[in-house]
Order: sequence, then C-alpha cells, then structure tokens
Amino acid sequence: MAQITDVPADHQRHARAVPPNILSSITAAELRHRAAYAAQLHEAAGHAQAEHSRYLTGRARMVMRSKPALDFVHHDRRLGQLAAGAPRQTTFDSQGRPGSVAGSLEAARRAHRDDHAYPPGLLEAIDGRLSGRPSPDPAMRELADQILAQAA
Repeated sequence: MAQITDVPADHQRHARAVPPNILSSITAAELRHRAAYAAQLHEAAGHAQAEHSRYLTGRARMVMRSKPALDFVHHDRRLGQLAAGAPRQTTFDSQGRPGSVAGSLEAARRAHRDDHAYPPGLLEAIDGRLSGRPSPDPAMRELADQILAQAA
C-alpha cells in the first residue's frame, strides 16, 4: 500500500489526485513513477497553448486515477484471451443489430484501454516481465520488478 509521503515533496500534489481505493492497492514505486510523469505533463501544460494544456492536464489526472498497472495488465490479458477464444459468428439482437461474442469482448477491451492511462513503457514493462521478456530499459525493468515483488 502506497502513501502520499512515499512520493518526493515536489510531486505530492499530483499523488493526492489518486483515489483512496487506488492508493490502497498501488505500490509505492508505481505511485512515484506516476506522480513524476504527471508532474512532467503539468510542466509541459504550462508552456502549451490552451487546448493542448487542457489535454495534458486531463491526461495527468487520468494517469493518477487509473487502476494499478498490474491489475490493468491482468484484466487486459484476460479480455484478450476471452475474445480470442470466443465465437465470431454474427448474430442479431432483438433490434436487428449485428454482433458477435468476440466483437463484444473486443469492444470491452477497447473501452477498458480507453478508460485508463499510464506513463509510457509501464504497461509494456510489466507485461514483458510477466511474459519472460524483460524491458531493455533498466529503469523500467526495475520498476516492473518492484511492482511484481509487492504483488507476490
């Protein structure tokens, strides 16, 4: 369980944006990484035009409010496996709209991905570590190892 005090003082204002239920299940290493990324986004937003600035600050909020990265990877993998094994036969609902089980699961996976945001490389490092393909970046490899060690 991470705490706001696990984050350097200059990034704590970003860490405060994490909802309590996420804060109780995220690792300290992931919280520090997310807060540092959110700080970078806010810094860039300060130098951007209004529309881009709103996008960057919104992205920073989304990063801080997303579920723990390991939970995201597990859920995304599960949806992908279910979609891969589901029937693709087109059926029609009561209103005549076509669809398939696999298509519905793929739509759920896309929605899941759209609802969460993470710092670049974080999900790939965790997924790679779970698949036995560690990240070539030593910092991301270490972060993934810390997240997985706390989850075990």
